[in-house]
Amino acid sequence: MRAKVRKLVIGVALVVAFTLLVLQPFLLPINAQTTTTLPSSSGTSVVESKDWVLKPKLVNGLVILDNAVVNITINNTQAIAAPAPFDQFINITKQELVNAVGASLASTLWSQAMSYHFLNLLFTNSSGMPLYAWVMNFTTSWVAIWVKLPNGVPAHGTVNITMVFTNTSQYPYTGIYSAIYEGYDNGNYTFAQYGYFNDTVPSWWKTGVYSSFSPTPTTSGLELLNDASDEGTYVYASIPNLNGNYTVLVSWWYEGSADALDQELYGNVSKLSSAGNIGSTGGGDTPYAANGMMVQNEFYASAAYVKNATTSSSTSFYGTGTHYVTTYFAIQGNTQYYGYSNHVLPFQITLPSSFTTFHLVTDRATPTVFIGAGDGSDTSYIYLDTVIVIPTPPNNVMPSATVFAPSSTAPAMAGQYIAWGYKPEGNMLSISIQVKNYTTGIHGFPGLVVYSANMGNYTNDNSTSGFSAILVSFAGAVAYHPSDASTYTFINTSAFPEPKPPFNMTVTLAKDSFGDTSVFKVFINKTVYMLNVSLPLPWSQIGYIGLRADPDNNFTSTDPAVTAYNTTIGVTTTTTTTTTTTKTIANTTITSTTTTTTTTTVTATTTATSTVTATSTVTATSTVTATKVATTTATSTVTSTVTTAVTTVYVTTTYVITSTVTVKSATSSGLSLSSIYVLVAVVVILVAIPAGIMASRSTAQDSGRRYVQKA
Repeated sequence: MRAKVRKLVIGVALVVAFTLLVLQPFLLPINAQTTTTLPSSSGTSVVESKDWVLKPKLVNGLVILDNAVVNITINNTQAIAAPAPFDQFINITKQELVNAVGASLASTLWSQAMSYHFLNLLFTNSSGMPLYAWVMNFTTSWVAIWVKLPNGVPAHGTVNITMVFTNTSQYPYTGIYSAIYEGYDNGNYTFAQYGYFNDTVPSWWKTGVYSSFSPTPTTSGLELLNDASDEGTYVYASIPNLNGNYTVLVSWWYEGSADALDQELYGNVSKLSSAGNIGSTGGGDTPYAANGMMVQNEFYASAAYVKNATTSSSTSFYGTGTHYVTTYFAIQGNTQYYGYSNHVLPFQITLPSSFTTFHLVTDRATPTVFIGAGDGSDTSYIYLDTVIVIPTPPNNVMPSATVFAPSSTAPAMAGQYIAWGYKPEGNMLSISIQVKNYTTGIHGFPGLVVYSANMGNYTNDNSTSGFSAILVSFAGAVAYHPSDASTYTFINTSAFPEPKPPFNMTVTLAKDSFGDTSVFKVFINKTVYMLNVSLPLPWSQIGYIGLRADPDNNFTSTDPAVTAYNTTIGVTTTTTTTTTTTKTIANTTITSTTTTTTTTTVTATTTATSTVTATSTVTATSTVTATKVATTTATSTVTSTVTTAVTTVYVTTTYVITSTVTVKSATSSGLSLSSIYVLVAVVVILVAIPAGIMASRSTAQDSGRRYVQKA
């Protein structure tokens, strides 16, 4: 009995061992992939260069910006200064940009800016501080922008500002008129006073009733008159300074025959009277705030009346009917300027092309802007759309703005970078990004960069020693930054063709047999470029992975993602290397030859012979050729290093190896581990059951024989 049991156990064990032996190639360790998106990974440290023209932004991906700027000179030709602060009007044409930076770049920048509704523009002063700007309107050929200058413009002087093209919205520094694009209006930051009345009354504005009706918000504007007789309403807000000289622009429209809308500065809202009482001009129930300066836009009389508390003077204005208008009323000392323009829809703003000048004593009571409307027996609808108050330009002459390219004497700094802390897991890394757009084209050597753990926040990475780096540039170059040097050494400047954006790029790094880092391959979209460039950055010293830019680069990418995994290659190679070193010292040539043979685990055998010749001129070549029965053929280039006391030599070795290679990694297409375990269990059961039955029968027969013998 015991002998049979032993036979059964031994049989089952042999079957299991045989099964495991057969399936052994499928049971290699399978290491799970680990994918990290660098900027969003928690606890990630960052190193960054100090001389970005504009620091990179991490909004829906990474923005790398370097030197996509133009300069603007503001020129005041008048003998008086533009006050501080001052709202400067700038109309920039696409042709001006072409003249400044060239047609190709201008076209790219302009198209991108239009796609952002020009919210991607950032204006900065000479110290690099951002300025508030408000986009009033734009077309395919021009953009109209108001920029707030904190210090004004000197008399007969100039102010220089910079306009930066970025790859993300610069709101709230740059905003846009809500009638053009909703959600990014920063008029209240840009102007001395601002009101946008599309179905609302801003909280800092107050409304009132002078005779009848109540101002009513609508989608056509704030309704001040409702086509009924003897109506009078108003709306008002504060302005910064009673003694300041201001201009009030009003976008509004009317339909009907009477009477007027007035726009007023410095009046006392607590004391109202009929505007028509001043100069006996008529005006129905149009209100006037006491002791202020106003223009009464009287369309019943096709006239505009400029008035102080006691005096009236007139010029022309539109008559009855339906008109969409912008009216402009400016005050500088005891001089007033008036102009108007028309447009075709509500909420449009168009600046007048000419002005009428008046010389009335400017009355001032309170720092207030006041808008009133009224009619009498003849009626109309009046809607208020937008009110803007700005400091009055010197003598009502807006300083000019000239666009030009940045001075070549102050170029942007090369080698700007941003990188995130990363410690390798496994022996292979795949770094992937998608470059979405490239508004400037590829200049210099921007791209993916790997830094050693001792990288810091330097001015740039191209004039500093103390760290190691590997650069794989979008331009198709591979470069290495030794720790004892301040600049990069280019290993290959044409490792792959320069891609056209948008493109996907994946760089695969591998830990080589010396423990250093090898640039194994590069994927551009769906094309793979085998490099096998080994560089003396120890795998264990990798500390940061990021992006790098040189001057005149402006691109957007997704956040870099790193996938780490282990790879086991099931192939055996026997390599014989013969190294011949020749040195010439004092006209004497010394030659030494060393032969080394290395054999790894055997599944197939390949023999290769390599000859490396190094001279004192630090040039090195190496060629290795191996041949055996072919199932697949691969050609690759490997760069290794030979280090002396004074020189690092990069040695390029070309292998032509014909062999069968089996790779087991996290992406293996073999049987899954759970499937293999199930298969083993099934085999064991199928073998054990018959074996058990046979053993039972054998035991029964043996017992029967013993019973007969005993009988």
